[in-house]
Amino acid sequence: MRTRENPLMDGPIPGQSLTSEPGNRPWETPPQLNTVEETASFYIKRLSNPEMRDRMMDVLEETQIPITVLVEIITMGSVMQGIHNVDMSVLVSPILIEYMRGMAEKLGVEYELGVENKAKYEPELLRSVINDLEKGEDITAVDANELLGIGVSKAEEPVEEPVEEEAPVGLMKKPDVAETK
Repeated sequence: MRTRENPLMDGPIPGQSLTSEPGNRPWETPPQLNTVEETASFYIKRLSNPEMRDRMMDVLEETQIPITVLVEIITMGSVMQGIHNVDMSVLVSPILIEYMRGMAEKLGVEYELGVENKAKYEPELLRSVINDLEKGEDITAVDANELLGIGVSKAEEPVEEPVEEEAPVGLMKKPDVAETK
């Protein structure tokens, strides 16, 4: 029972999904849409509806939710309704992201895509790594980290300390040859 005092107790109990007949839930039945073309057409028709378009653009502008998150919410809702499966949502997501991105740009709505790469590449370092590879030299992990913008400098190169192995103790240790004789 859902109560305001204890919102954690309003979910299903463990194993509850096993008490209903298989196939009674929408996501347990065969999907209605089976190809990327059908699924993309389904979503584009829905998103191009003026009422739905305005609602999506309001959500993007007012809440600053990234387009990728909004697309994931939309596609997971359709998976739960049995319209298509999870695999189809993964395949159609890039199409929907680009469609919503184009729609937002056309309508002048500010949006966040949600997949920007924050790494900044230094051209000199990139050239030196390419030159090392062309010469046949190995690049170090430090060079790769600097190239990716992780920020490890050569002065901070990790030093590996030797690890002393302890002799195994207990019932599962291998018997020594001297012990078996």
